[in-house]
Amino acid sequence: MHVHLAAQTLSHSVAAGIYTHVALGAMPAEAAFTAELIDNADSLFNCLNASTFRHQKHYMSDGSKHPAYLNDCKEMLSSMKVVGSKEAVP
Repeated sequence: MHVHLAAQTLSHSVAAGIYTHVALGAMPAEAAFTAELIDNADSLFNCLNASTFRHQKHYMSDGSKHPAYLNDCKEMLSSMKVVGSKEAVP
């Protein structure tokens, strides 16, 4: 598996690039939804990849909102729907 490639693709910098292209009119406004999904995936990767509870880039720390963030991610992922697919997705 090449997880690092997924992490690079689903990164904050890719999301920022999409937001910039939307703002400049080079991409349709709907692309902002993709950027938001990518940004959320990046945050989730960072959250789950924390090696310590006090890492500056990650969400785990004493008194953090880590459990609430994970619940928000769970709700977001469970509410997603595939649009325009020819195959039925469970």
